[in-house]
Amino acid sequence: MKTFTVTALTLALLGAVASAQPAKRDFYGDATYYYQYGVAGSCGQYHADSDSIAALSPSQIGGNCGRTIRVSRDGHPDVYATVADTCPGCATGSIDLSTGAFDQIGAEAEGRIQVHWDFV
Repeated sequence: MKTFTVTALTLALLGAVASAQPAKRDFYGDATYYYQYGVAGSCGQYHADSDSIAALSPSQIGGNCGRTIRVSRDGHPDVYATVADTCPGCATGSIDLSTGAFDQIGAEAEGRIQVHWDFV
C-alpha cells in the first residue's frame, strides 16, 4: 500500500509539473507609428510601410528580432506584428508600429495611443 501511495503521488506531481505553463507577460505603453523609408531596421530586414512591423524599446529588443507580438487596444481587433526594429525614443513597454500595423488599431491623426502587447 505504501508503494502504491508513493507512486500515485509521484505521478500526480509529474503531471502537475508537465502541465504548468510559463507565465504570460503583458506589456503596457504607448504605440506610435513610423515610416520605413526603404531602410533596413535594426534587425537587418527591409519592409514596406504596409507590412505589419514593430519596433521595441532598446531595453526590450535584445534577442527578439523576428518574433511576433500581439497588440491590443480596447474596442479594436488585435493586430499581429513582427519585431523588426528598435525604437530609440520608446520607453520600456512602448512600441513603434509601421503604418500598416498602426492603421489597423488607430488613426494616424491620433499619433499616440495606449496599447498592451505580448509575445505570441
